[in-house]
Amino acid sequence: MRKLKVAMYGLGTVVSLIAKLLLEKEGLEVVGAIDIPKDKVGRDLGLVLGLDRTLRINVSDNANIVLTMKDLSIPSAAIENARKHISVW
Repeated sequence: MRKLKVAMYGLGTVVSLIAKLLLEKEGLEVVGAIDIPKDKVGRDLGLVLGLDRTLRINVSDNANIVLTMKDLSIPSAAIENARKHISVW
């Protein structure tokens, strides 16, 4: 079965919890992470999430690069990020 490749967009509380769950799911592969705080950019996603291991995925502040170079199946975003772009909420 082909794994679905996912990028995490924003690494606040909600997306960080989602990322941890996705890392444990069979059939999904987290391949990218995007955020803008300087204390997260350039760091390994595993360390940013507080895991006891590195994931060899560096957090980037450039969404265009991550979303176009990672051959994504599903770009992931939390509701709080979607609210900024959807006027219905």
